[in-house]
Amino acid sequence: MGTVLQTGAGRVDREVPARFTIKDPADLLPHVEEALRLVLHNDPAYLAEDIAHLDALQRFGHAILVRGRLAFRLELFEAVSRGGTNVVSAPGLALGVTRGSGHWQVIGRAYGGGTPGSAPGLDRALQVFAGIDGGVAYELFDRDAWSPYVAALGGVELVRYVGRVQASDTGLTPVTDIGATLSARLGARFFRTSNFDLDLFAQGYLPLFVTKDVDSGFFGTSGLYTPTLQIGLGVGF
Repeated sequence: MGTVLQTGAGRVDREVPARFTIKDPADLLPHVEEALRLVLHNDPAYLAEDIAHLDALQRFGHAILVRGRLAFRLELFEAVSRGGTNVVSAPGLALGVTRGSGHWQVIGRAYGGGTPGSAPGLDRALQVFAGIDGGVAYELFDRDAWSPYVAALGGVELVRYVGRVQASDTGLTPVTDIGATLSARLGARFFRTSNFDLDLFAQGYLPLFVTKDVDSGFFGTSGLYTPTLQIGLGVGF
């Protein structure tokens, strides 16, 4: 008795058909099940490789969790803030971590810095600042070696300003406050296809609190709103 070969195929619309050669009638049912999984787009291999069928939220999760690359970051920056009658600045350092691919990156960041002294007269200084924040970045170019990006973040920040309430004061008066912040970050990331990258950025912080000390009167009885801008350079590896 000769061997009978049968060919089966499954296809939806104009897609390339899934073809199978069946030597034994007992193999028919498993091949039919496999064909249904493929043409109905619920095959595990298809789902792992082709993301065209995913919605926006699923694509974001795929870019972060499945395809995402984990990178650690070191940043040096200058922080510029409002000090009352003068603008104050102080150097800072940030350590961060990112994970993502394509257009999307998730960012976590811890930063700090300050300057020990104060200018003469009624000028103030940003003696200490520190905080943590996290958020999401969107890079405009998906596969290029460099890309501009925008990011939105939220976090918590501590600030400590020092200065003189009166010009004749011999000592410095401190005011320390802590609260939540919202920030927006603009930048450009280079060498994205390498094992390291270079990041030029500017990140503006809007505190959800007013810096004040009711006992010292350093910024008056109502306090002072003290937004901050960080401008710097980072390296990811």
